[in-house]
Amino acid sequence: PEQLFGFLEELRELVDAAHSRGIRVIADLVANHVHSESPVFAEHGNEGWFHEYSSCAPAWDQPIECWFTSYMPDIDHRQDEALTMVVDSAIYWAKEARLDGFRVDAVKHMIHNVPMMLRHELDRRISSHQHEFYLVGETFTGEWGGGSGSAENTILEYVNEHELHGQFDFPFYWALLKVLGRDESGFDELASFLDQSSGFYPEDSLMVNFMGNHDVPRFISHANNDIADLWGNGSKEQGWNTPPGLPGQSAPFQRARLAFGLLMTLPQIPLLYYGDEIGLPGAGDPDNRRMMSFDGLSQEQSDLLASVGKLGNIRLNHRALSRGSMQILEATSDTLVFKRESDSEALVVALNKSGQTKSVVISNAGDNPTELISNVMLESEDSTLNLSLPPLSLKIVQITD
Repeated sequence: PEQLFGFLEELRELVDAAHSRGIRVIADLVANHVHSESPVFAEHGNEGWFHEYSSCAPAWDQPIECWFTSYMPDIDHRQDEALTMVVDSAIYWAKEARLDGFRVDAVKHMIHNVPMMLRHELDRRISSHQHEFYLVGETFTGEWGGGSGSAENTILEYVNEHELHGQFDFPFYWALLKVLGRDESGFDELASFLDQSSGFYPEDSLMVNFMGNHDVPRFISHANNDIADLWGNGSKEQGWNTPPGLPGQSAPFQRARLAFGLLMTLPQIPLLYYGDEIGLPGAGDPDNRRMMSFDGLSQEQSDLLASVGKLGNIRLNHRALSRGSMQILEATSDTLVFKRESDSEALVVALNKSGQTKSVVISNAGDNPTELISNVMLESEDSTLNLSLPPLSLKIVQITD
């Protein structure tokens, strides 16, 4: 049909091509609702498979029962046949397209039966995979509440051995945005958040850090002071009427580079939302979904893209960044220094978000440690390294024995 972007065989070819390059493929699973023109709604809309739309409050106030909008019927997963339909459909696509995981949309808008049955059936029926099928959830929440807040606990309640392997860490996003995107707080506050949240989610969970997604204004536009506040109030209208343009100064791109530096060096899995690697601007949805640019990039965009690629390769080649322990060594309003360490190596990550050069001291740096981004060997004295950090800069130092 003309509504399709492609056909199953083409999707299989895409997945196989990714697998041949060591890339796993995760598909978006929208299990909470369908479109009003969906055959499922046409056939079962009068059979109790969907919540009633009339007299229902907004979905944000009553997340389980309410529709997002009038053309998105909300599935009532308490009905066994409806729940079975959702899970069987997911299993079909997992098998037929040879997928490796699902991003489960709108998790908090569904009862626990959904991720529980989904996890159980995937474990039982997808047995040909050499690795476990990954389930990561999207639960839009607010800021960290100290461990007892509703944001982190709403996320946590779905992450366990019977439901999701992990979720997108929204409390981390807000903390990162305040520190680097909007310069409204310091690295010392971020360090406090990282210390408090360490170990909050299950030890074997696979949580995801991010600096942008389809529900929030673009990071680069925040960093260019184009977005009114942290929450993007009024940004949807802004996108239609006065959409932000590409920053004309370098500082927003440098702040984005620092944010990517944290994504690639902190614990948890880093998420790259398309376009952020070139500083694609945008206000609220749908302005944050502009077409990707591959040509005609500015020098700042090209430099940011190269930096993100280099950071990704550093993460790939140094297991301490994806599997190692973490220790915060220093945190001030302007600087953050932390150590990632595994059995085979130790790396120190240092950032300066101010407009002035800062100096930090790294003890036990060994002889001739190497800065990995520039691939330059540094000089230490009695295993102590005095590290100079230019304005808005990031350095990753490999410690020697």
